[in-house]
Amino acid sequence: MYKSLFRYFLIFGMLCIYSGLNANSVAFENSQLYKDIVKKARLEQKSFFVYFSARWCAPCQMMNKTTFKDQNVMDYINVNLLAVKVDVDEPVGKIWQEEFNVTSLPTMIFFDQFGNEAGRISSGISGTKLLGLLQDLGANRPINVYAHNQNTSYRVISNDELLGNRFIGNNSGVFEVQVGKFAAEKDIHRQMNGLENYFARHRFYILKEKLVETTVFTLVLSGFKDKFDAQSAKKVLDRHNYDARLIQL
Repeated sequence: MYKSLFRYFLIFGMLCIYSGLNANSVAFENSQLYKDIVKKARLEQKSFFVYFSARWCAPCQMMNKTTFKDQNVMDYINVNLLAVKVDVDEPVGKIWQEEFNVTSLPTMIFFDQFGNEAGRISSGISGTKLLGLLQDLGANRPINVYAHNQNTSYRVISNDELLGNRFIGNNSGVFEVQVGKFAAEKDIHRQMNGLENYFARHRFYILKEKLVETTVFTLVLSGFKDKFDAQSAKKVLDRHNYDARLIQL
């Protein structure tokens, strides 16, 4: 009888451990308040992070489908950390946002098991880069978030300047992807924050067009080696609800 009970608990324990591995998703905690998650973190002796997002945030949706679907990321979080996901448009999310002064999305704030902030990222991030930060967090090592907190710097040029540059030399066969049009430059930085992490090989610039009664800002992705490369980028943007257009110069 005792051997049977021992075998039962052994199998049960192994299944519990295995369930944290090869999961299909990150086991985000319910949107608890800060004091609740700190209490749980201390009890389980685990560090934790809070992921701020929203349904309208396109880089957040991209991370949901890529970064947080990385098997290594899911396995590490589910076994070693606590993870909280909050929607800033929901009541609990607004409390978190105000308490920690979150002004852009996506944002992730990392905490030790005692609730002390260890760092934050205010941009999108790939699964590989996030895993490295989480491993440092889980091992109570200092996490280097400096490289991920640099604001994207786009070059803003006028339509006349763009036309002049395009017709210097032979640009036939050169492709760009128009990511979207915006009424203000600040709207680009709010909506597109984090895209540079997914298109690190390419360059962004903002095209400023003065129309009769208004000014339009267009975010453009350039630096493609060929049409196929540009089409691949457009497909990624299309899947994440960007109004992308392929342009041949």
